[in-house]
Amino acid sequence: MRQVSIAAKYLSAYATKLNSQVVRVIWTGIVVTYARPFTKKNKLGAVQGRVIHFEDHMQRSLHGRLCELRNQLFAHTDETELRGIVAASEVLDGAEGYVEEHESMNLGAVPDIAELADELGKRFTTRVREIEEQLGRRRASLR
Repeated sequence: MRQVSIAAKYLSAYATKLNSQVVRVIWTGIVVTYARPFTKKNKLGAVQGRVIHFEDHMQRSLHGRLCELRNQLFAHTDETELRGIVAASEVLDGAEGYVEEHESMNLGAVPDIAELADELGKRFTTRVREIEEQLGRRRASLR
């Protein structure tokens, strides 16, 4: 989550000075990295439970949207309602072949993404400490 927060803060500060392709790659990194712990296919399994229970409706909604965007827009190349393939000539005169066409992202959401990542980072740290404490007690009881 630290990487997500740093990248979001960087994007917020410099997006208007960056090439649109660079902005797209940063968005991809933010969304894919954010959603990774919540993906069932990772070896540890998806993070669940109270760590991702959000009382705040905006945070709950943003979390869900970022996970959805990972699958629908950033992590895969399938055509979806958010990403398609168009003839390059439709975008650039004289161009040949095909290019990706996709929904643009809202830069206004970037500070909220950084805040959400910071909050989750704190929660992850707390949960890791709880698990370490439990394991320490178990080891002590086995001696």
